Amino acid sequence: MRTINLPRGGGKTTRLLALMRKQPDMVMLTHSEDSARCLTRDNPDLKGRIMGFETFRAGLHRPTPPVCIDNLDLILELMLRTGIRVATISREKP
Repeated sequence: MRTINLPRGGGKTTRLLALMRKQPDMVMLTHSEDSARCLTRDNPDLKGRIMGFETFRAGLHRPTPPVCIDNLDLILELMLRTGIRVATISREKP
């Protein structure tokens, strides 16, 4: 798994959208349906490929395509139903 670690407003979502355009089988998960709707509205060429976590979890996407995740921390908090104070992640192998 690759990670994009930049400050808020640093272009993380923009980079994910560019990656999706290069990989037409990839879908994006967002933390909310509202976020997915806004991103789809602003990127109509990616319609049907940007979805909120709840839609993905409901299985409306079968079969499972490659996934990129916008704001992973928010999705983890939804999954665990609690705030996360500290987490580790392994870097991808060189």
